Amino acid sequence: MEIVSTIPERCKRCYTCVRECPAKAIKVEYGQAMVIDDRCIACGNCLKVCAQKAKKIKDSMEEVARMIKAGERVIACLAPSFPAAFTEVKPGQVLSGLRALGFEGVWDVSLGAELVALELAKLYRNNGSSISRCITSPCPAVVAYVERFMPSL
Repeated sequence: MEIVSTIPERCKRCYTCVRECPAKAIKVEYGQAMVIDDRCIACGNCLKVCAQKAKKIKDSMEEVARMIKAGERVIACLAPSFPAAFTEVKPGQVLSGLRALGFEGVWDVSLGAELVALELAKLYRNNGSSISRCITSPCPAVVAYVERFMPSL
């Protein structure tokens, strides 16, 4: 599933994205800096460093709209920081707006962090002295990096 891709007509062969990709997920093909989907961790760094705006994130809005229209169960997941992205309205208005659009519910993604913390506490109680290192990040890019490049962790 391609999350990040190159807009060929905008790529000006500066290769900043190639140099700056932490997962080495960009290759030069026919003079264009192309994303290697199998290596991409979708961290968004290539979007930040590309002066030509030649990288884009997959847009799933049509797919989500289709799912809602078809009556499928669709849940919006929001980070606790969402009010910072919607400064012109109150947080309750964002939640009401999502429900009005047809989302069945709105979940706070910090729930995942709470569940991980509970499991980590249980693991530590049972194996405390044998735990040497532990990564507990909710960041999808960190999770993707570990799964793809350090699966033994």
